[in-house]
Amino acid sequence: PPDELPPVSAAAFRAPVAAYRAYSAGRLRLMQGEIAKLQSALAAGDRSAAQTAWRGAYAYYLNLGAVYLEGPVAALNDAIDGTPGGLPGGTTSPRFSGLHRLEQGLWTGAPLASLQPWARRLAADVAKLATLVPHVQIDPVDYATRAHEILEDALRDQLSGADAPWSGAGVLGTSAGVVATAAVIRTLGPVLGTREGVLQTVTADLAGVRSTLAAIVRAHGGQLPTTSQLTQPQSERLGASTGQALEGLAQVPGALEVTAAPVIPQITAKAARTAR
Repeated sequence: PPDELPPVSAAAFRAPVAAYRAYSAGRLRLMQGEIAKLQSALAAGDRSAAQTAWRGAYAYYLNLGAVYLEGPVAALNDAIDGTPGGLPGGTTSPRFSGLHRLEQGLWTGAPLASLQPWARRLAADVAKLATLVPHVQIDPVDYATRAHEILEDALRDQLSGADAPWSGAGVLGTSAGVVATAAVIRTLGPVLGTREGVLQTVTADLAGVRSTLAAIVRAHGGQLPTTSQLTQPQSERLGASTGQALEGLAQVPGALEVTAAPVIPQITAKAARTAR
């Protein structure tokens, strides 16, 4: 941050992190509601309803962007949102489960009855995660950088179509990332509000991404399109507005330095001659 800005105390992050834990717990409850709808749709043999419920569950899970993934939480994240990339056997691996295992089956015509065990497993994993999230520890430095990383991940993994290839839910995932980013910034508002206009810049940039997404929704009959349904101009505008937001978000970690930068001692002429 500029030299005139004093470092932020670690204690200043306690309230923002606590608020984000509460927000994340609420998102998980909403996700559990969508998983219940998914299970009902699978039991009824309604693929369309199951796909709709899957999208809802996926979006709510991506809203948890700032819950750091260490220890048992990391293992649960792999079970809930892991992709087949890197797994021995890929999509046939028994370790490929969770949201993307269900996504593959729902969009490739797998018998719905065969997906019911995976849905039950997902429900159990999310229920377990819900017991851990209220107690997850988030380092202040990590929290200061996470807002930028959430949207960066969305640009790299969602808009590219890499993370949800069967459903094409990359635009949905990007929108969910914007929600998560805004939630982080909202909790940091009282701290960022005193840091050289960073909050105003980031707020305006995120509003720009939301405006772009809203225009895309209007152009697609009130629905978020799949990545393949985006027109080239729409894709370019969304990428540009997301990139603009990332530039603003890149200021956040510097504005929220927890410790002062080390003072580099000056080498005197005498010391320099001695060293030679």
